[in-house]
Amino acid sequence: MNASGKGLGVKTRRDDQSIGKDAPVAVLIDQEKWPTICGEEADKDFLVVLEPFNKWCGPSEAILSTLARINRDLPHRRIKFMQMEATADIPELEKFTKISRPHFLFFRNGEHLDTVEGINAPQIEKFIYDFIPEGLLEAEADEADEEES
Repeated sequence: MNASGKGLGVKTRRDDQSIGKDAPVAVLIDQEKWPTICGEEADKDFLVVLEPFNKWCGPSEAILSTLARINRDLPHRRIKFMQMEATADIPELEKFTKISRPHFLFFRNGEHLDTVEGINAPQIEKFIYDFIPEGLLEAEADEADEEES
């Protein structure tokens, strides 16, 4: 959804919404979730692609169709797409409070790996394939094994 509340068909979801086959691509999180992205408390063995945005302009909608396609191409992989309002309370995100151009930050095991400025889908996709951890999610890996049997 953009700042006006209108969507383009591919949606984001709040962190408390369920995930399902038709669930929106990116998770809209609040700043309390920051420790699960960056630092020692971060989720392990996940690639997190984070788009910090300003409240007055909202998160980008232009990239959502690309992220949806990547989700379809990489089912059950250890990747999370997240969007979070930039805030001065988080030093790593403070610089994004004054800009409206989209940025995409890549984190794995709590470490910031790289950043893409703007809607550069080929570069975002390259970084995803370069940085994504090996393996599948455990529950989905078990289901995939059962389907092959």
